[in-house]
Amino acid sequence: ALWHLRAIADLPVRLFEIGASGGLNLLADRFRFEGAGATGPPDSPVVFEDAWLGNVPPTRPTLDVVERLGCDRDPVDAASDEGALTLTSYVWPDQTERLARLRGALTIARASPVTVVARSAADFVGELTTEPGRWTVLWHSVMWQYLDKTEQDAVHAHLERLGAAAGDEAPLARVGFEPRRLAAGEDIGFHVTARIWPGSAERILGHAPAHGLPVEWL
Repeated sequence: ALWHLRAIADLPVRLFEIGASGGLNLLADRFRFEGAGATGPPDSPVVFEDAWLGNVPPTRPTLDVVERLGCDRDPVDAASDEGALTLTSYVWPDQTERLARLRGALTIARASPVTVVARSAADFVGELTTEPGRWTVLWHSVMWQYLDKTEQDAVHAHLERLGAAAGDEAPLARVGFEPRRLAAGEDIGFHVTARIWPGSAERILGHAPAHGLPVEWL
């Protein structure tokens, strides 16, 4: 999704996440994706093989993320032993590949800790600003359903207000991977979406299974 945005405007990325838990997704540019659209450090301890199918966005070896910050009601310190144990406890014991990726991500988190503040999604988004010469990206995955409608509405309102001030030199995007129905009567599916300011309505960028692999890009 970040490479899709860079194809629209080739600017560095400021990356923000709500419901970030330990903030490992904020380190996505440090992971290696191989196959179609290979990107990320070749020596990364986190490797996704054949994770992308379909119309993969154009990529380059390195994605320029210049700022990263997350929020969660109850953050996990992924750089600590206790935090690593907590996150590891969420992986089913027969999922050896997933466990290997998690351990690799924890290694990166120890070397390059990210900040996840204890804050509500609405308060966090309400404090965001755009910045000239940068993409400001808010993303989230499989957490929206846990917010009550009041907080969801507040996040929407803050983003619309921030988007009204965005421009071609200071664009804003909201990227999500959430379960939803695209039309009445359809089954719930997991979709990668992007809403970009200024201008466009939300786009469906791709579909994936519940745990994200592989993504079929549209």
